[in-house]
Amino acid sequence: MRLKRTFISIGVGVALGAVSLFLTASSMNRGGQSDMVAGKKAYDTYCVACHGMNGNGNGPDAHLLTTKPTNFKKGVYRFKSTAGTELPTKGDIVRTLELGVRTTAMLPQLQLSHEQMEDVAGYVMDFCKKFKTEKPGKVVPIPNAPAKTAAMIKEGKALFATCAVCH
Repeated sequence: MRLKRTFISIGVGVALGAVSLFLTASSMNRGGQSDMVAGKKAYDTYCVACHGMNGNGNGPDAHLLTTKPTNFKKGVYRFKSTAGTELPTKGDIVRTLELGVRTTAMLPQLQLSHEQMEDVAGYVMDFCKKFKTEKPGKVVPIPNAPAKTAAMIKEGKALFATCAVCH
């Protein structure tokens, strides 16, 4: 009887370990691919109220907001690392989910894991036909700040004098 319980315990342990290994492996490294089903689920739960079921920025609560939600169908994004009218990178969309947008109702989506944010970003990108035919633009490099020198400080004070008239 004792031997039978030992084998059952070992069998249950092996089965649980295999399930855990399978779940871990299936959730890891999807090669940058989003899980559209998971993205839709998270979007429907956390984004629809403002951005709408179809991603057009006309969700049921959108009329209450001073800063209107992004219309994902247009593919025009305000906060991105690419130039001008170029499409944003997936990382740009994830960054907006992570950080939110100050002074708007778009709060950081801290309830989502990074993987869920990737899924939502992929789902949101699917609203816009441009993402199917165009690639996101190149990331605009941001150089390091120049060294702080006495001449730079003097120039900054002169420039700020113009700003200080109003501010």
